[in-house]
Amino acid sequence: MKNEDLVVVGIGASAGGLEALERLFSTIPNDIKCAFIIVQHLSPDYKSLMNKLLERVTHIPITIIQDGMEIKNNTIYLNPPRKNVIIQNNRLLLEEQAEEVLHLPIDVFFHSLGINKKSSSIGVILSGTGRDGSQGIKTIKANGGLVITQDLKSAKFQGMPQSAIATACVDYTFNPEHISKIIVNYIGYIYSSTSMPFSLIEAEDNNLSQVINVLKDFTDIDFSRYKETIITRRLERRMTVNKQRTLNEYLSFLNNSLDEKRILSKELLIGVSSFFRDKEAFLSLKDKVLTELAKEKNLKIWCVGCSTGQEVYSLLIYLLEIMDNDKLDINLKIFATDVDKESLNIASLGFYPPQIKNEIDEKLIAKYFTAKKNGFQIKENVRKYIVFAKHNILTDSPFTKIDLILCRNLFIYLKEEVQEKLLKMFYYCLKPNKYLMLGSSENIGNQDNLFSINDFKWKIFQKVKGQELALTERLPYLISKSNKKAKSLHETSLIQQKNQTLQLLTESFNKFIPPSILVSQNGEILYILNDVSDFVHFQEGSFNQNIFSKVSKNISIQINAIIRKLKMNTEIDYLESIVNDHNQANDSLIIAGRKLTLNDENYFIISFETRDLSSNNAVSESETLKRSLMIEDCEELQKELNYTKENLRVAVEELESSNEELQSSNEELMASNEELQSTNEELQSVNEELYSVNNEFQEKIVELERMNIDTMNLLDTTEIGALYLDNEMKIRKVTPLIYQLTNISKTDIGRPIHDISLIDDNSLLEDIKQVEESLTSIDKQLQLRNGKSYLIRLRPYRTEYNSVDGILVSFIEISDIISNFKQMQT
Repeated sequence: MKNEDLVVVGIGASAGGLEALERLFSTIPNDIKCAFIIVQHLSPDYKSLMNKLLERVTHIPITIIQDGMEIKNNTIYLNPPRKNVIIQNNRLLLEEQAEEVLHLPIDVFFHSLGINKKSSSIGVILSGTGRDGSQGIKTIKANGGLVITQDLKSAKFQGMPQSAIATACVDYTFNPEHISKIIVNYIGYIYSSTSMPFSLIEAEDNNLSQVINVLKDFTDIDFSRYKETIITRRLERRMTVNKQRTLNEYLSFLNNSLDEKRILSKELLIGVSSFFRDKEAFLSLKDKVLTELAKEKNLKIWCVGCSTGQEVYSLLIYLLEIMDNDKLDINLKIFATDVDKESLNIASLGFYPPQIKNEIDEKLIAKYFTAKKNGFQIKENVRKYIVFAKHNILTDSPFTKIDLILCRNLFIYLKEEVQEKLLKMFYYCLKPNKYLMLGSSENIGNQDNLFSINDFKWKIFQKVKGQELALTERLPYLISKSNKKAKSLHETSLIQQKNQTLQLLTESFNKFIPPSILVSQNGEILYILNDVSDFVHFQEGSFNQNIFSKVSKNISIQINAIIRKLKMNTEIDYLESIVNDHNQANDSLIIAGRKLTLNDENYFIISFETRDLSSNNAVSESETLKRSLMIEDCEELQKELNYTKENLRVAVEELESSNEELQSSNEELMASNEELQSTNEELQSVNEELYSVNNEFQEKIVELERMNIDTMNLLDTTEIGALYLDNEMKIRKVTPLIYQLTNISKTDIGRPIHDISLIDDNSLLEDIKQVEESLTSIDKQLQLRNGKSYLIRLRPYRTEYNSVDGILVSFIEISDIISNFKQMQT
């Protein structure tokens, strides 16, 4: 077995973890094919006894980690105090823990474990307080590893297991004995020579499509556009965890479990991110693209699939560095989008754990982050450039007039036809000669007519001018609201075969219909015909698909009036309106509305057209009448709006006055709360360390008491008298027989031996002095006052490190031996 294939089990434990570790390893076989790395919260002032305590319950070799140590099979590794442990190239590296931040050594180790060992990693969280480990297991999970926690009933302290369970990344939750069985079975499965037990998935296409439909109903995300291998791999994993042997069994379980739907959809989204991931790629982007783009006065960037935000912040930091060095003033706006709301919440907050120091230069951290006790917060003057929004790249309207699109490590999960669709849409969204960056293992395939290569290694491409795309190629997949059931894989294939006919229809629309937008009766954009960029613009703030948020105020009023009029009057299916303050000097903007009805739902096509209306005959009387009616409606609406605004202004002023007072009080409370929280976390960490040390000492004390009792019983049963003297020749300990053979009494413990007449023969004191000075052993025979003969042995008392710590005098009766010897002589 190669070292890189070695399974590594990372175990995080804190207060109460000693008992859990003993229970775990007492049932682990001694020849298991993996390495265990235990990371604890250790006190910096006390030496841990964990290795000695674990040796009592397992025969697996135990060692304390040293910097650069190679990971070997069937070995237990323990972390030293004041050090963070990371894995790199199958070796364990140690890093000094910073003093100014809260230490989260389990998170640090789990993060490196997931990145380096991927599916060969297992993360286990045992008893402990706090939340250490809850971030690190996300990396293990995202890279295909297994995550296990101790169940809350068996854990002495529930903080760490509970925080881990709350992340929805945990595969198993059991007591320590059951955890050991899971580890043994999982490793046995990995190294088994049999094929995957769930290969029947490929033969159950109908069930696979039903799983996809269940997830679409639950998340509104169509996973049928993902590669089947990605989906089946995640399904196999979840089936293993939930002990289903067939996909049909798992489908039934999935239909009846909200938790399983949430976990499976979360696993399929695969949100893995880090700061300056592939640092050479970001340096290439900075040198070849960002430096050039920074010369623009207005700059728009779109980061697709931003996950938890590390990548988009990395891009922004490099841009701000260029702006700062060259003293540039740019109107910069970055749109960062993702389908995972939880990841977006993390990205929007901009707060990251202490281990980002391993990913970002210290100068950049100091410049763009605020250090806090338990991590780093992105500064507000950096955060303001980014708009985070929930957005499905496959179905939602795209951003347009973009200078740079960053879409890294998304294509590797999507089918080839979906990749082609997105590349064409990106081409439409980019400005002429602008840039697209993909992941290092992704490419543009046969779309080289749309993009030229800027950096082949790091997949940076530049838009090629002059390519015309059909409407269906420029826009995302259209979702029909009347059909909420996801289409099966077979149905999707049939739809794709009709693309040629749809393209012909699109070309017809492009030639005969002016720039138009198809909207629902609520104003949600469903489809775009031709280029509407002169009339529709993206606004700042959260992204949505409503047409009224994409146009100017005057145009919004006219569109609202048209839709309202068409809704109210069933006999009218066409209306026009004029926008008088359009920016064209001689032409006026004509907004036309057409009503369509499908499956009892109303839809509207809003068209934009500029005309020269200087001639009196340019507009018919009927059209003029319709426009005047609409203008009257707008005026009425404007009056109502002004009245509402005035009432709102008064209410806002009153609220602002109250809010200022509340905000002032709130800021004071927040400051006090942060101080108390920081103090509490520090005390909690110290308490965990003291608890662990105390627990180890208690275990050792019990062990020493047993050894002491065993020793005393041994000496008593063998009728050997033993006198223990310390380095100062004071009596430290005696066995009961000594009181009968010598002049020592119980009150003499602690007195110097030379102050006592030990026996009638003073030569014994001289022998003790000689052993003290020469450290040599003496054996002598004496007859004591009870008339019996004894062999007296004087030996230097040595510790486990072979240093001298006093003298041991033992009395062994040999009367019978002498008597027998004399009889033999006679």
